[in-house]
Amino acid sequence: MYTELEDAKAGARLEMVLVVLEARDLRLPRRAVQDLAECADRDDLRQWARAAATANSTEELLSKRPGGPCGRSGMNLFERNHQYLQVRERRLGGDIHARIFANNHCEELASVVAKEMAKGILRRLAARQLEVPDHIRSAIEGCQDLYTLDAWTEVAATAPTAEAVVVVSPG
Repeated sequence: MYTELEDAKAGARLEMVLVVLEARDLRLPRRAVQDLAECADRDDLRQWARAAATANSTEELLSKRPGGPCGRSGMNLFERNHQYLQVRERRLGGDIHARIFANNHCEELASVVAKEMAKGILRRLAARQLEVPDHIRSAIEGCQDLYTLDAWTEVAATAPTAEAVVVVSPG
């Protein structure tokens, strides 16, 4: 269970990384800042700190960061979706985690959330009057990874084509 002490420690490590980035005038893309802000993994935050201290450019910094989106490398789909829902719950300050995970409904909830996110992506592309080929629609509707769908939702607002949305990977 995510405790207040762990939250405070992660916050202090995050602040350290952000201070180093600011002092070195290294700017991160918004998505990388979000991943970093959601990171509670001590080892990943240490890797971010080392990268922030040694990188000569933003590109080099991003190439040195942890192997996957913060704290998610090596996770299976269930673990990734569980973490996504926990982070989302903490961000909203609600008690979704206590209600849902206490009842072991993570997969069910993740499936419902994935379907709604996919619908939102398709609505966003339709509102922008972008053509969505069947294979792209199938990829979006078939995706069950909430981090991927979250990244696609953001990209769908500005992507020049529907195809450009699904080539983006999270983090």
